[in-house]
Amino acid sequence: MQEKVTHIGPNGRIVIPAPFRRALGLEEGDTVVVVLDPRGGIRLLTPKQAILRAQELVRKYVRKGRSLTFSPCELMDPADLDAGEDYLTVMRSNLDALAAAFAD
Repeated sequence: MQEKVTHIGPNGRIVIPAPFRRALGLEEGDTVVVVLDPRGGIRLLTPKQAILRAQELVRKYVRKGRSLTFSPCELMDPADLDAGEDYLTVMRSNLDALAAAFAD
């Protein structure tokens, strides 16, 4: 793993060293995702990396063979509900679980 020391500047800005930017294909003005790691520290992801991570986390909630490019409403089939369960309540619970998994 490569390491480089950098400093926090005005307004909390951190300069990402040029070799790291090149390795990630980042250019001035690009968007990045900053993730607070619950074990300490932060992770910096490109949007593509963040999407791949989210898809990896969602994969366990999606039936085998289903695409991960779908509406959140497709996470669950209303026909799969137990008697008396409310679809929206179950969906919120599933999405909360997904959000919690993404925070890990």
